[in-house]
Amino acid sequence: MMIVKPTSAPTSSPPAAAPVSRTGSVLSYAMAAAGGTSSQPTSTPQPHGKKAPAPSTAGKSKKTKPPATRLAALAAGCQPTVQAVEANRKHAITPALEAVVEANTLLSGLGFESGGVAAAHAIHNGLTAVNNSILHTKLHGEKVAFGVICQLILDGAPTSELDRYIGLMHSVGLPITFADLGIPKPTEEELRLIAKVACLPHETIWALDIPINEDIVYNTIIGADAAGCDYLKRMQRYSKL
Repeated sequence: MMIVKPTSAPTSSPPAAAPVSRTGSVLSYAMAAAGGTSSQPTSTPQPHGKKAPAPSTAGKSKKTKPPATRLAALAAGCQPTVQAVEANRKHAITPALEAVVEANTLLSGLGFESGGVAAAHAIHNGLTAVNNSILHTKLHGEKVAFGVICQLILDGAPTSELDRYIGLMHSVGLPITFADLGIPKPTEEELRLIAKVACLPHETIWALDIPINEDIVYNTIIGADAAGCDYLKRMQRYSKL
């Protein structure tokens, strides 16, 4: 049986670090890595009031990085985040930590104003309704992280994209399974309660432009746990090869 290697950050020497003195540099670097475009301006500055000539496309074809290359670039783009987590664990203020704090502040605002992170926060709210003392010790962001996996499932994300996010979350200690949340064997009643609360009329899950109901969310939550468990199993199997 063929084993699919989980997408994760490179284990060899880390790539050259992206500039981390400003939020924009980190965000543009990660976005450039994802799309295969440069994070730096490529046009020549023009005098005030004059437009730069449009670049010629004659004889050129649009080039797209192959999936493996894009995923490697994305992993490299996550490097400042991993560095920031390690610095935070040591209570050290580093450029990477400052950049990630800035990026978090910016993206938190953009996410709230643009839909409240939709399903991710709604499922967090559902998790708070479960009567479980261990689950209630988890931080807001930890429960939202699991909600992000649920939202990816709702969006029909491919395994490669799930691996990208689940791999990053796992590398920094965020929960990716029910067990990580402290509820290794939730009952159907508990899962349906989570789905019910997530689908209340005022919830942000309705910002998604896809069909939503309690049954869909119930099955999505189970699917998110399955995706996290599958990632861990593949990691374990690959490490033994």
